[in-house]
Amino acid sequence: MARYRAQRDYRNLEGHSAYSAFDQAYRERNYGKGLPLWPVHVNVRLIRMFEGREVLDRGEAIALVLADRVAEGRRTKGAFAGAFEGDVAGNNLGWGVHLGLLTVTEEAGRRTWAMPDREPWFVVDGKRARQVRGLTEAAAADQARRAESRAKREATLRAKAAAENGPRIEAGLSTILMHDPGFVIPAQAWPFPDDQWDIYVRNLALPVPLVEVLPIVQEAHETMEPKRQTRWLHVIERAAWRAKAEAEERRRDVERAAWAAAKAADDAALEGL
Repeated sequence: MARYRAQRDYRNLEGHSAYSAFDQAYRERNYGKGLPLWPVHVNVRLIRMFEGREVLDRGEAIALVLADRVAEGRRTKGAFAGAFEGDVAGNNLGWGVHLGLLTVTEEAGRRTWAMPDREPWFVVDGKRARQVRGLTEAAAADQARRAESRAKREATLRAKAAAENGPRIEAGLSTILMHDPGFVIPAQAWPFPDDQWDIYVRNLALPVPLVEVLPIVQEAHETMEPKRQTRWLHVIERAAWRAKAEAEERRRDVERAAWAAAKAADDAALEGL
């Protein structure tokens, strides 16, 4: 999981103590804006920070960041020591409140933060974060509708790609069996590891003759997303090309052997004259 990294320009920390840097970062939340996966990262970081603790105050949060960095051998040195740790802690807690992960309490001038739910609220969904916990009823319904719409769209694209790739995959498999009826799908696709058939067709007990699993192999692309279908098609087409080339080489070997035998017979006949 990616960790918080300060921007190369640290001028925003000039003149700040750990506490004032915390307050600035808590208020502005500059790091993380525009990063689609940031909610996932900060959620994981906060779960770690609150492990074994009911609440954290500002000083405790800064101390935890410092201890974490020291343990990793990444302690900040120089003019920004202390301020950097305050910036990280404030940014994390600010995002926690913004995302609804943390609650804030103030008593006798002391502000503390609590994390009621220690389970992840956000998961990686493609290249973005998707919230799976802490949703309102309306938000959950909206997310379900969007997920259903996305699933339908993906199914349509998958079916369209399958209709285009299916005939070419079937033709490639037919080419393989035409030139090598006993073709055996190898257990190791050396020297082409990306051409390993069981990467694309699960539960194949390799090696196995192609004819024994032909229906499974012919239909495997139908459940693949379009880009994976294309890669699988290329695996089949390369195998078909090799089968054809090897069959041609065998034909030539037979012709060369026949020619050599005929020549030997002719030579023997000439010697007998």
